[in-house]
Amino acid sequence: MNHKDPHLLINRLNLQRSKLHIQRQKLKHQIELLKNQRRIDRAFRRLTFFAGGVAMPLLTIPQLYTIWATRQTAGVSFATWLCYALISLIFFMFGLRNRQKLLMVTYLPMFVIEVFIVIGLVVY
Repeated sequence: MNHKDPHLLINRLNLQRSKLHIQRQKLKHQIELLKNQRRIDRAFRRLTFFAGGVAMPLLTIPQLYTIWATRQTAGVSFATWLCYALISLIFFMFGLRNRQKLLMVTYLPMFVIEVFIVIGLVVY
């Protein structure tokens, strides 16, 4: 048989088709994995946004209430809350500079609440 034999050419063509089909299936599988990873990433970002942007400020409000409504500051550290406020400001500015929405939304409310706590500690 020479290389121009039609059966040999057909076999080679079928083998190439088979290899292409396998490569296409691998690519489809990789695309699906990427789509799943994107879904997981989106869900994680939502969870992080909720924890940072909603839960943290809500969990800090009782401290703010205690200071401003009851005027009780016993056991509340001025230095600690001042450092918290400065750190929140740094992270907010970093988020603003790098257009990181999650950092901005998380740390701006925290900064505001922490500043009010610091002011309350100074006033009372």
